[in-house]
Amino acid sequence: MKAKIFIIIGVVIAIPFIAVVGLIVIMSSVIGVVSIGGGSDGSNDSGYLFRDLPFLADYYTCTSDFGSRSNPTGQGIVYHQGIDLVAFKKDGTKAVDIVSVFDGVVVNVTEASSGSGAGNSLEVFDEVTGLYVRYMHMALKPNFNMNDNVKKGDVLGIQGTTGNSTGIHLHFEMHIQDGENKILVNPRDWFDFPKQGEYRQIDNNENKEQEENNEESKRD
Repeated sequence: MKAKIFIIIGVVIAIPFIAVVGLIVIMSSVIGVVSIGGGSDGSNDSGYLFRDLPFLADYYTCTSDFGSRSNPTGQGIVYHQGIDLVAFKKDGTKAVDIVSVFDGVVVNVTEASSGSGAGNSLEVFDEVTGLYVRYMHMALKPNFNMNDNVKKGDVLGIQGTTGNSTGIHLHFEMHIQDGENKILVNPRDWFDFPKQGEYRQIDNNENKEQEENNEESKRD
């Protein structure tokens, strides 16, 4: 009788333990899938999902952060829905390539001639993570069209100041799919971007590798 009681107690204790272990394994698998789909190659130890940057340049900085700020083209306080980044080469040139930070499909394209405040812009959706990224104010018409597939590192356009802009920069804006809705998110939750006013050097070896991959894609 006592043996049966101990067996029953053991089963009661074991069931929740097995359930918790199973949940941990499932969550680990999900997180692993998102990390791979989001562009991490497994070498990212920063704690952020994405390691790659949206530029082929030498240096970059943040000129305006996400959230409330003074209206740069008018009066009052406005909510800045993205983060403004400026990249440049060693000689100070700001006409640098903007590249995709992940694989995805183009879901929105605007041109400066349309009068849009985004100027020449492009939006890419990554169905694995459910994330959207908008690349705004490009100097020229984007290199891709609606429904085109893009790969991480593909050159989307050139950094510029078209649309509602006061200077050359990239407005980098992110949303995430939540059911039928798109929710605005802070890019800093996903990328290790520099603080406002902080200048950071970009790894030229990674840039060179991206440029070589782009050249090979053109030849194919």
